[in-house]
Amino acid sequence: PDSTDHFVDFEAAVDSLHNAGIDGPVVFEVDAGTYNNQFVIGAIDGSSVTNTITFRSASGVRDALVSFNPTSANNYVMKLENASNISFENLGFYAGATGNFNNVVDIRLGQNIFFENDSISANTTGSSTNSCVILGDTLDNIMFINNIFESGYYGVKTVSAVENRSSNIVFHDNTFNGFKYRGVELIRTDVIEILRNRFMTGSTANSKQQTAIYIEDANFIVDTNELGIPITYRSIDIEKNFISIYDNFNGAKRGIQLMDIAGDPATQNNIFNNMVSIYGSTSNNSSGIIAERSRYLKVFFNTVRLYAGINANTSKAMNLYTGCYQATVKNNIFANLSQGYAYYIANDTAINLSDYNAIFSNSEADVPKYMYWGAEYIALDSVRVAKGQETHSVNTQPYFVSDSDVHLDNCLYPAMAQYNAEV
Repeated sequence: PDSTDHFVDFEAAVDSLHNAGIDGPVVFEVDAGTYNNQFVIGAIDGSSVTNTITFRSASGVRDALVSFNPTSANNYVMKLENASNISFENLGFYAGATGNFNNVVDIRLGQNIFFENDSISANTTGSSTNSCVILGDTLDNIMFINNIFESGYYGVKTVSAVENRSSNIVFHDNTFNGFKYRGVELIRTDVIEILRNRFMTGSTANSKQQTAIYIEDANFIVDTNELGIPITYRSIDIEKNFISIYDNFNGAKRGIQLMDIAGDPATQNNIFNNMVSIYGSTSNNSSGIIAERSRYLKVFFNTVRLYAGINANTSKAMNLYTGCYQATVKNNIFANLSQGYAYYIANDTAINLSDYNAIFSNSEADVPKYMYWGAEYIALDSVRVAKGQETHSVNTQPYFVSDSDVHLDNCLYPAMAQYNAEV
């Protein structure tokens, strides 16, 4: 530090941490301005759950920006490598390169890492090496609260070895704008919370697949509390997210995509109260919510509006694809306005209970694609007879505020839903 105990920039502060360590909680108050820095934070001597490190804006608002142009050799603005017990509050991080290497924050190893009220932005979306955040493997208790993720091929991307896993990854109240491929991608990650986030993007060219939330290979965890009492944490909890993927180009679009999600009767996975609007053209592989090889999903009170072109007759608003097991699906609105499937269920074992849903497709009589449940069904009555399910469900067209705003406009569906204390 200089004579007034100020560090000139982030690099100087981080060098001090590495050289001296800490013996108590440390807070760095960051003055307003732009810091042209690239740095790595590693393990800090003395760091613990009580001896934490915090970097935060001195003013309490986001007026301090860390900016750098990454390269292929060092593709990051800030890298955390085996760092733990560290927080970043009310700061901006920006990768300004114009080429294919433009990651912003790269996190490898570590635990108890928190980002709150930050802005994390990439200048470009061109390739898979442009991401707002990279999550490596062997991470635990990583939280992103009320941040803005702007642009990037990925908002958040997982880079991990097959043999390693991360756990307790949390996204609450964040905004993801303009990602090119995936908003949040989590792979080989256990115990995930994605709550009250906003995902808004659209392609600028044909044949670009886009997915807001992509989770693959998530397990539940059984632990014990301080009294030795077993506690089980479910694999995923996805609630109250708003998703709008809107453009006039083709290319498959998915709001929520789940692959290989573990569960059991006592540890079921929550997909509650999400609003998904998908709008594109001639995108037959589009789905609002899609799950594959996933067990014990509870899909309650979600709204899906899908338009994938005038005649995308294999698109699916709700898609329980191969390998799903014992899902409970209640009080949802599944609307496909592309003459495709409102609801697709690959096989009988995918469903434990499905009822109180509004299931609508504008598919035409010559190519009926209303619902698939191991076979084609063109009406709810046929499903009720064949499957003994959907007793209280309805087939009426929902009307939404707009293509991208799926709040209901003059609809009686709420009165038809069944009360559920879990939601």
